[in-house]
Amino acid sequence: DGRIVIAAVRAFAARAVGYEIDPALIRESRTLARAAGVAARTRFAQQDLFALEFGEPSVVTMYLLPEFNLQLRPLLLAQMRPGSRVVSHEWDMGDWRPDETLIVPSVEKPHGTSREHRVMLWWIPAPVAGSWRLPVPEVSFTLTQRLQEVSATASRGRVLWASLRGTELAVAWQDDGAARVVLRGQVS
Repeated sequence: DGRIVIAAVRAFAARAVGYEIDPALIRESRTLARAAGVAARTRFAQQDLFALEFGEPSVVTMYLLPEFNLQLRPLLLAQMRPGSRVVSHEWDMGDWRPDETLIVPSVEKPHGTSREHRVMLWWIPAPVAGSWRLPVPEVSFTLTQRLQEVSATASRGRVLWASLRGTELAVAWQDDGAARVVLRGQVS
């Protein structure tokens, strides 16, 4: 019914597009957007979600059943730019662990299995697997990656931890002399 699109425009001054397969819900969404005074910054289109291109949006929000989230996941990962965000209300994306989860109690929630809203956020991960060489400190890292989960080994010293959030890569490293440093950078 357009409520996520309308909320995005109201709260964040975003341009927002809503896709729905049911023409009655498209009409309702347009009516609600006009009533909210945000019709000029919204667009609602009747379209199959699995035929969409996801290269342009920086944020995709979803309120879909789990099986549809899992069907959509490969399209989002393949088409969205690293650093873009995916937000799902209620249902996850299988073994793709969310980067953040927010749980909001709601005694008046009409649907779902519990009386709370669960909202999950994923950052589209940049591809970082492979060899990375840094001149200062002079060390090479080998990174392995599965979605946003990364691990690293170092040519000398030892890796304490590694993390990836969208395009931000961080590696905590300890040299042989016990000095510790956190290396951070943007992947482009």
